[in-house]
This record gives sequence, C-alpha cells and structure tokens, in this order.
Amino acid sequence: MSLPDYPTLSKNPDQELWEHGPLYDTTIRTGQTGGMVETRPNSTVVPWYWKFVYRDLPNADMLLLETFEKTTIRYSGAFNWLDKDSVSHEVILGKEIFFRLENTQLNQWRVEVIVVEANPTSD
Repeated sequence: MSLPDYPTLSKNPDQELWEHGPLYDTTIRTGQTGGMVETRPNSTVVPWYWKFVYRDLPNADMLLLETFEKTTIRYSGAFNWLDKDSVSHEVILGKEIFFRLENTQLNQWRVEVIVVEANPTSD
C-alpha cells in the first residue's frame, strides 16, 4: 500500500521561517576525567525534523490541510512530503498542525507544520 502525498497548496512555506535539524541530541555526557567531560553517542540513528510556516494561506488551502490531517492520515499516519529542495521524505506529523487566522477579512491563515522522519536511517 502506497503512502499518501502531502497536499499541493497554492503557496509555498515562508523561506525565512524554515527549520531543519536532528529531533534530539543523542550524546551521552559522563563525569569529568582530568577536567574533561566524556561523551559518546547513544544512538547512530537520529530522526530529522522540519518545521515550516505558511503565511497568508487562503481558506481553501487551510481546509485542504485540515482534511488531510483529520481524514487522510488521521493525525498519525506516515505520508510522502517534498522538502524545499524537492527531496522526497517519508514523514509523520511531529505534532498537530497549528492554524491561526491572520486576516479575518480575507480569510487568510498562518499555518505551522512540523514533520519528522518516519523511518530514519543512520547518517
């Protein structure tokens, strides 16, 4: 069974608000030896996350994302998503999509999305 694709919207995320990095720090730090802290990795596999924000998103796009979240992936399913460089990733939502009405007269929304690698591999 193939995974659903993230919806195509009329606007791209704001490039200035783009975040990408390891989901957490896997470094184990132990007591000092000779004045130095010893460190070692806890894991060789760290999932990556991406956070992106849409500003002034039309109401139709907001409804499309809301339907995708509630109905297609049901808040937790994996899906295919293209990053800003058009690289495909299998991801899940890091948390529920956040919707905030920015312009009530034009029904424009600020939407924050966090996605996390669904099946991370060692880097």
